[in-house]
Amino acid sequence: FPIDMAFYKSTSGSSGYVSSRLTGLTEGELDTTAAFGSATAVGYDKMTGFLDAAGNPGVNYYAWMWKRASKYFDVVAYKGNSTAGRTVSHNLGVAPEMMWVRPRSFADHWNVYHTANGNTKYMRLNTTDTPFTNTNIWNSTTPDASSFTLGSDFGVNGSGYPYIAYLFASLAGISKVGSYTGNGSTLNIDCGFTSGARFVLIKSVGTSGSWYVLDTERGIVAGNDPVLSLNTTDVEEAFDDLIDPYSAGFTLNGVGMVNANTVDYIFYAIA
Repeated sequence: FPIDMAFYKSTSGSSGYVSSRLTGLTEGELDTTAAFGSATAVGYDKMTGFLDAAGNPGVNYYAWMWKRASKYFDVVAYKGNSTAGRTVSHNLGVAPEMMWVRPRSFADHWNVYHTANGNTKYMRLNTTDTPFTNTNIWNSTTPDASSFTLGSDFGVNGSGYPYIAYLFASLAGISKVGSYTGNGSTLNIDCGFTSGARFVLIKSVGTSGSWYVLDTERGIVAGNDPVLSLNTTDVEEAFDDLIDPYSAGFTLNGVGMVNANTVDYIFYAIA
């Protein structure tokens, strides 16, 4: 299918990168504050994927790809104006439940909105931090079905600077943005799927922790699961049985990274 956004990462250890059709031949690093840089080898002129003219990703690289679709995912490029209460229109058709927002032309963090954290808090995709309270990021305003609102913080709304926003939502049977409280044991996460989750992103909000990515391409099995973290350059590891297949979503095991007792987590899953 035509790709509108992709992020890609080596299992051998490297930064993860994200690019999109709207931002052209540029890409950003998921684990750093670096400004977007040139990505002349990556293009979006194919109708069945995205182009890697340099011959990478190779055997050690994986890519996760999204298409802009109603009630599922959208990409928005905009310029800031430093005005609190600025609204930015989108075409998601429902209120975004998770957003990744950052400037493209200067170094700064990836700012993350998640509905479980509310509109006065934000997270950083490139760190292990728990949510920060700052009413000047989302202007204490919950996104709606046509727009999201920004404060005057330079990280999301500096005057004249270009920004990119990736918007995610729950679509019945397809995707789920959610949260849960760990129990330190077995815990079934019901996403409303019928054949289990093929992609899972999990982050602790109760304690510091990485943004862990698991998927069925590398293996979500009843055993140790290969896991990558978006916020590090760490190699892929499979040292624990983090999650197991479950037809309605995924099953968590009693591993502290993703299921410590009484600790709160957020997640994003795709069927």
